[in-house]
Amino acid sequence: MKERNIMNTTGIGKHVIAILAIFSVIFFFSGCGSTPSPTETTDTFLQALKTQDVETLASVYAEAELDLLDAAAESVESEEAEDAEEAAEDTGLTKVYEEQMLPKMLDFDYELSNEQINGDKATVDAKITTYRIGDACTAFFSEYISQAFMLAFSDVSEEELDSLATTLLSGKLADLTEKNYEKTVTIALTKVDGKWVVDTIQPGNDAIDAITGGLVTAFSNMEDAFAAWDEEE
Repeated sequence: MKERNIMNTTGIGKHVIAILAIFSVIFFFSGCGSTPSPTETTDTFLQALKTQDVETLASVYAEAELDLLDAAAESVESEEAEDAEEAAEDTGLTKVYEEQMLPKMLDFDYELSNEQINGDKATVDAKITTYRIGDACTAFFSEYISQAFMLAFSDVSEEELDSLATTLLSGKLADLTEKNYEKTVTIALTKVDGKWVVDTIQPGNDAIDAITGGLVTAFSNMEDAFAAWDEEE
């Protein structure tokens, strides 16, 4: 009888240990899932940016929002940018941006890799594949300036110049049918209150340049060209 009790006790003990092991595994995996990794957070951030999910973006990004065009045009003087924005409201360029440029900006693909964690800081590499929006805008500006100078010698109205700009930009964007622009950038994150948050992406940096298909580079090159032109004059 005593031997049977010992066997029963041993069997119960093994069963209890097995149950505890199961609970430990369940606890471990549920604990891991409760805090998304830096890679998972970056994925959520980029998906929210692509879909313009403002609420989700705010939950994983250090700032309340991220305006891609404003961030790409960082090199432009603030006063000039404000004047250009006000002028664009009265032209077809705003419609072209909303209906053609922005959808292409948000239609980027990405691959995440090389997660690195150092305490409360982390980085994740993102390989961005998208349209060559920067090249399209560079071609647009070059062609527009050339034609505008030629028209300047005739009695051309401001409305006609606006129409020319709208038509040229729309055409250049329509020509973008393949995603053949690639750039790998590093996304930085910080753990805040126990969860990972994407750090503020400064205007004009590599990540903005990649997502907008080289638009930052295009703006910077055009700014340099105009500056050199002013010096010659």
